[in-house]
Amino acid sequence: MRHIPTSAEKVEHLKKQARRLQRNGGGKLPDLLDRVARGAGYDHWRHVMACLQGAQAEDGVALLRSRIAAFQAVAVEGGRRIEVTGPEMLAVPMVMFAAAGDAWLLEPHTQECMCLAFHGERVESGLVEHGEQVTMRFHGTYRLDGDAMHFQTDLPLVGNRTVQGLPVAELREACRLATESFQARFTSAASRAAVEPLTEGLIDLLIDRGFGHFDRAELQQAAKHGAQYSPARNELVYPP
Repeated sequence: MRHIPTSAEKVEHLKKQARRLQRNGGGKLPDLLDRVARGAGYDHWRHVMACLQGAQAEDGVALLRSRIAAFQAVAVEGGRRIEVTGPEMLAVPMVMFAAAGDAWLLEPHTQECMCLAFHGERVESGLVEHGEQVTMRFHGTYRLDGDAMHFQTDLPLVGNRTVQGLPVAELREACRLATESFQARFTSAASRAAVEPLTEGLIDLLIDRGFGHFDRAELQQAAKHGAQYSPARNELVYPP
């Protein structure tokens, strides 16, 4: 499928066009969405949404690369910085820090780590590109113990070592905040009080509204798999 640069603003503009046609008696909204999509150079409305998702993923990767470069620079300069990543960058909150010439990306939930800089020298990050997809390859695991930090990695430069002099107390707090942020986000998404069952009546209503890029069969299939609708977020929520 061809990739067309697509922003959220562009998608909203196309939706408004389709709704305007519907108000003028143009037909069903899903059909009109396909029509305006084709008029804008897309194959159909699903193509629009696929391009939007691809653009958002690219933006997140570009932001992550930028932050990695920034923390590497701080480490090389001997500075100090700690940051918890946001949802615009990574779906799971992580901790990035630079101190004492080192820089690391920490995954608090699995206690995995990625070395970004060591002893004032940049280290090639574990971001691996597979065509249009990017995955993260962690270099090993870490453990906060008292006032020390233990690393067990497959990097010859680092290996397995215990490091003193890092801001362990601040890192412990940042990891706690990252974990709580993820749990709060997950709880909000999974909260039954915030979702509605995908009944046939609700499916009818969502289709009339032109919800996402779903058709009736897809929504019915989602319901069979336990998906529910979140009005606050205007999206489907699946069980864990």
